Formats: sequence, C-alpha cells, structure tokens
Amino acid sequence: MPAIRWPPKIPVNKNCVRDEMNDMSTKPPSYRSEIDGLRAFAVLVVIIFHANLLPIAGFIGVDVFFVISGFVVTRSIANSVFRGDFSIVQFFLRRLRRLYPALLATMTGSTLLGFLFFLPKEAIGLAKANLSQLVFASNIYFWKTGSFGYFGDPPEEKPTLHLWSLAMEEQFYIAWPTALVCIVYTANKLRISPKRLVFIAILLGFCYSLGYGCRELHYRPFYTFYTLRPRAWEFVAGALFVFIPPISKSPVRNMISTLGAFMIIWPLLTYTSRTPFPGANAISPCVGTALLIWGCDGTDNWIGNVLRSKACVHTGRLSYSLYLWHWPLLATYFYVGAEAAFHKSWLPKLLLLVVIFAVSTVSFYVLEEPIRKRRYLSSDRQLLSVLLVSITLLALVWGHMVAGKGYPWRWPSRALAYAQPNVDHQFQVECRTSSAPIPTIPKSSKERPSYILWGDSHAMTLAPILGEIASRLKCTGLQITRSDTPPLFIDNYQGGYSQDPNILGEVVASQMKKTGIRHVIIHSRWTISKSQDFDRHLLRTVHRLQQECSAVVWIVGPVPQYDVAIPRALAIQEVFPSWKTMEQTPLQHQHRFHEFYSAVEKLKRSPNFHILDPQPYFVNADGFLLTGLEGVSYYSDPHHLAQPGARRLLPAFENMLLTVKLPRGH
Repeated sequence: MPAIRWPPKIPVNKNCVRDEMNDMSTKPPSYRSEIDGLRAFAVLVVIIFHANLLPIAGFIGVDVFFVISGFVVTRSIANSVFRGDFSIVQFFLRRLRRLYPALLATMTGSTLLGFLFFLPKEAIGLAKANLSQLVFASNIYFWKTGSFGYFGDPPEEKPTLHLWSLAMEEQFYIAWPTALVCIVYTANKLRISPKRLVFIAILLGFCYSLGYGCRELHYRPFYTFYTLRPRAWEFVAGALFVFIPPISKSPVRNMISTLGAFMIIWPLLTYTSRTPFPGANAISPCVGTALLIWGCDGTDNWIGNVLRSKACVHTGRLSYSLYLWHWPLLATYFYVGAEAAFHKSWLPKLLLLVVIFAVSTVSFYVLEEPIRKRRYLSSDRQLLSVLLVSITLLALVWGHMVAGKGYPWRWPSRALAYAQPNVDHQFQVECRTSSAPIPTIPKSSKERPSYILWGDSHAMTLAPILGEIASRLKCTGLQITRSDTPPLFIDNYQGGYSQDPNILGEVVASQMKKTGIRHVIIHSRWTISKSQDFDRHLLRTVHRLQQECSAVVWIVGPVPQYDVAIPRALAIQEVFPSWKTMEQTPLQHQHRFHEFYSAVEKLKRSPNFHILDPQPYFVNADGFLLTGLEGVSYYSDPHHLAQPGARRLLPAFENMLLTVKLPRGH
C-alpha cells in the first residue's frame, strides 16, 4: 500500500533548521534493551498487585508503561517528522499490526470465559466493553458505566477492565503524532526551530495536563483515572526526554538512574488503594521512570545492566501479551470464588500464574511476533482484510450476546434468582454536612424524631426495615449516614475514609442537642485495624454521646461478612453444589471481629448502653451462618445485607424501637 503523507509536504526553513536536519539519521533509533527490562518490571508489579500476592501498589506499573510509550513512540517518529517524510497512515498500520492481533485473541478468550462462567449481567457488560474496545474507547465506557464504592461492581466482574489503559494509549497514538506534525509544520512556516517549539509545546502540555489532573482528581476522581486529558502528562513526560541530550558522565548516569529507581520503588511500597491517584501522587513513579530511561542510556550503568539481563528482556518482550491475558484469567479465578474456596492459598494462584505465562508465551510466538515481523500477513492489505473480517464476526457475537440478554438460558432459574438480590436504593443516603437536609426514617415523616441512625453504608441497609417498623409504631428517626465513614469520633484523624468521621459525629451531637433526641442507633462494617485504636475510639464515642447528649446508645454489631460476592456465589453453588466458598461458623465470625467484641465487652456495664448482635439471627440448624435460602440472597455483595437479610433482624429492631418510643423515664 503506498504511503499517504499528512500534511503532503512540510516546508523546511533551511536557515533555521539546516543543522537539525543534517544531524537526523534516516535509520531507525537503536534498540535499547533496558526498556524491555523496565517493561518487565511494570507488568510484573501489575500482575502481583492484581493477584493479591503482595501488599504493593502495583497499579503504578500502568503509569510506568505510559511513560515508556511516550518515550518510545516519540523517539521512533521524531526524525521522520522533522525531515517532513512522516506518514501517519503507515504509523497507524504499524500500530495495528503490533497491537490488534493479540488484542482480538484476548477478547475472544475473555468472551469464551464469560460464556462459560459469567452470569447474564456480567456477560452483557463484557460484550459492551469489548465492543467499545474495538474503537479503543473502553476507558470511556468504564468511566461512563462503572459503579464504584461500597455498592459498586467488583473488578472481577469485568474481565477486560484492564484494557482501559490500552485504549488510552491508542488515543495518545492518534493525538500525539498529529500534534507533533502540526507543531513542526507551524514552526517551519514561522521560520523558527522545530525542536525548540516542540520542546516548549511538550513542557506546556505537561504542565497543563498535570495541573488539570490534580484539580479534577478532587472533583471527578474516576474521570481523572480513566481519561486521557488528565493523564496525558504521563506520556508527555516520556516524550520530553527524547529531546534532552544523553548524559556523558558515567557517575552522573548512575546517580540519575538510582534516583529514578527510588522514585518508582518508594510509591510502590508506600501507596495503598486509598492513596488519591493519579494526580500529584503519580509524579514520583512517572518522573522516576523518565529519569531511569535517561540515566540508563549507556552500558556502564548498574541498574541498566540489571534491566538488560536476559530474564528481564525476555519478560519485557512478553509484557504486552502478559498484560493482555493476566486479568481475564485472574478475574475468572476470583469471580468463581476460587480465592475463598482455596482459603486464600498461594499455591493455586501460583499455578494460575504459570498458566498465564504459558498462554502469553503462545500468544507472543504464534500471533504477536510473527505478524509484527511479517512472517505471515506480510502485506498491509492482507492484515487489514483479516482484521476487518475478525472484527465484524466478533462484533456480531458481542451484539448478539447483548441482544440475548447475556444468555440467561445457561443458568438454572434459582441461580438467576440468587443473582438478583432485593436492594432498596432510596435509603442509600450520603450525608455530607450539617447544612444539608437530614432525611427521616420513614421518608418524609412529619412525626417528631425520637432516634438517630448513624453509620456507614451498612447502616443504610438497615434504614428500610427501621422505616417499616417505625411506620407501624408511629415514630420517626433521622438518618445520618455516609459510605466508607465509620460512626466514631477519631482523635487526630489522618485521612483514609471518604470523609472525616468527626464531621458526621458533630452533626449527630448537634441534632441530639437541638431536638432533644436521646436514642442513637450506631451501625457500621466495623472492620478497623488495630493501628487505629478502635477500642479507644469506640469508648470515646459512646462516653461523649452519653455525657454531652444524655444519649441512650444502641450499637448494632457486625453482620457476618465473606470474601466473595454472596449472590454470585449462591448462583454458582446452585450449579456446582460441592464448590464451597461461603461456609462460616459463629466462632469464625467472632474471631474475624475480635477487636469489636473485645471493645464492646468493656462497655457492657455502662448505663444507657445496649448491644444488638446480628450474628445469632443468621445461624442455621447445622451451626453455619446463612447467606440465602430458596433462591433469595440475604446479601447484595460480600458484606452488605439485602432486604431479605435485613428482615431477619426484624424482631430485634421491633423490641429496640418499642423501647425508643417509650416516654422518657421508662
């Protein structure tokens, strides 16, 4: 296929750029094996993170990939762009040849896994995500359709979720060469140095995108995570170092590369899932990667020598296939509850990692490498023809899967019933400040409130049942709840929750003083680590409410919680009865929440303090804890009660509200 160049001809100002043009070789840039070693590091930390093998922030591996992509792509096209013979069509054809065959194979494999193991809802989501990825827009799809937080969809329900980063890379591959050609074209028209203008444009783009991303992270964190505009600076950071001269002195190279390695390793070991990301926290791994690339440009560099080792380079060459295949296989492993079934053992996951490497190796040597090197599909016309037929067939399959509602005929009717828990979303109320109207339980009740429900998203699941009982008893409560915010007064709060818990605590205290409410019902997930002094915070919370507000405190203990989504696990167990992922005894439950029960033990003798333990209401005749019955799931996920589950607590809450309704003095 003849090359089509855009723009047709870039005018070259010989007076300004003669030296630049003379210095540019027509040969492609030399191969730098240490970059493949860096790719190996990036993909391995991502896989370790996704497999839950080590408590590291492996998500920064994606940012390392972004910087590498910005550097490699800019380095590969810069000379031809400056010379004026760059063909954007040929560039896109090379990208298609490099990326699309293995990508289509992965999406085909994930579709097969989805058909075999995934429930209709997730099968539909998989098909829609794959359709969006055909036009490299899955990052937009996941941003627009994803649900997040406590009530959100767990990532294992999306086996192609990881392709959002590939979609973003392709969007960069479209935007950046086009922008680079336009900048050089403009520079030559204006008779100024193209390199200088490109360098200035890169700096400005870096600063703008980084600033925009830092601002949007506060207001729209998922938009910032999934879209190109707030993350383009990560690619640009790599592009910037293409135009910075290499370091000539070996000691300086070693110092720069060591600094870069430290800037990557430090966040890898210290960031957590609660670290706001990307934004400013992505600066360290991204700049560190750029410095590492810059400092390793030479053979006398110890970090570069490690990255150039045969094992690192070989793994780096496999990195694209490893990245493509690892998540569909891991997601299916987690989706079917294998993590819980094998009691979080490392051995099954290590065996799965062997399978991932084997599949990735086959993908690399059978598809990725031969097609890239034109051993078959040698002409671009052949490649485009095969890709067009493959894309059309896959699009028809995914479209039919969506139209067929995820093929529910694959599952028994009771399994489908389990997979659709009854959840009352109207009580998922997020209280933020004291100035916002505080909802009542029942909704829009005109009765004078006599109690407050204070807690996180788990307290929200109790609100409908409390409302039902309150309507019958003609009493009203106030709902002061916020997801991921424990109902505690915490000294020297250092962050880690969606909101400072003390803010809601002050709202509760203020409402009790203002309205004369005496009773406060407190419920939470109650999973707070020892390092946060849970018992001290709980004691302080109860004593403060009792002393300042003369409160009668009702603590609702933790509901039994699991390591797998209960509706899905019940559905799978309906098909495979011997697949045990949810068995739990009361003793195991008490051990899981040992901190809570120890703290409550210290409060039992306090006046005006009551404890309601949900656990006894879920014990069956065999001594195990119930998760569902006869096609009805008691949970909406691993730890939130659905309405049928909350209704099992009806007798306890009736007695509670009868006491609440009694006039003061009884």
